[in-house]
Amino acid sequence: MQTVLDFATKELFTPKGLRTLSPKSQGYTPCCAGVAMNREYAYHQGTAWTWLFGAYFEAYLKIFNLSGVSFVERIIAGFDEEMSSRCIGSVSELFDGNPPFEGRGSVSYAVNTAELLRIIKLLKKYTLD
Repeated sequence: MQTVLDFATKELFTPKGLRTLSPKSQGYTPCCAGVAMNREYAYHQGTAWTWLFGAYFEAYLKIFNLSGVSFVERIIAGFDEEMSSRCIGSVSELFDGNPPFEGRGSVSYAVNTAELLRIIKLLKKYTLD
């Protein structure tokens, strides 16, 4: 499991979610912008999705236990501005795969918001034990 986590961290991790394609891959398109055809192509070719953090952080905490909690908390805290600027209390549908990781698509995407809440609940298990 750690080998997969290491690869995901190195190739797919961004502070806003996991990329759908490595920047090293042919066809990597990190920005979902422009005309409809360009947006549709980019949708799963390098943009970052917050909901993918759910499985990633679960694996991270299983491997690193308490020593991984601060990393996860720091990433979750990085959504404070996002949740107070576009759609209060919510997270954008997807993010650019490259800095500055701008939010794209719907301003409120329930799956992303729900995964962040689930991760916060999961963190409590590690901090209360």
